[in-house]
Amino acid sequence: TSFAYTATLTGFSANPATIYTSYSLVGGVCTVSIRMNSNGTSDSTSMTVSAPIASGALTNQNHRGVGSGVDNGVALTGASMVIISAASSSILCFKDMSGGSSAWTASGGKSISAQFQYPI
Repeated sequence: TSFAYTATLTGFSANPATIYTSYSLVGGVCTVSIRMNSNGTSDSTSMTVSAPIASGALTNQNHRGVGSGVDNGVALTGASMVIISAASSSILCFKDMSGGSSAWTASGGKSISAQFQYPI
């Protein structure tokens, strides 16, 4: 069974008008789905989405997922990445798979859609 939750976003001066966030729990694993069906207005080179449940406190563990994104109003051609670190309630969103070395544009339209799993 999947449950909707209201996520808190950072990195926007205006959040996407339509965002769907949901999660499910099976055997100590949380599966999260983030779907932004419209762009928000970017005001930062970073983006975060709150997690429905904190990740497990596994030392030095980062859990990653892939998705699709839009940066500065342009659909990205490569995969975007989401990461949640150990004992965290914040999902970090990156415009490509290089992670922190590639920043979002701090203006224009921005969005991400992804699905991934992490232990709780």
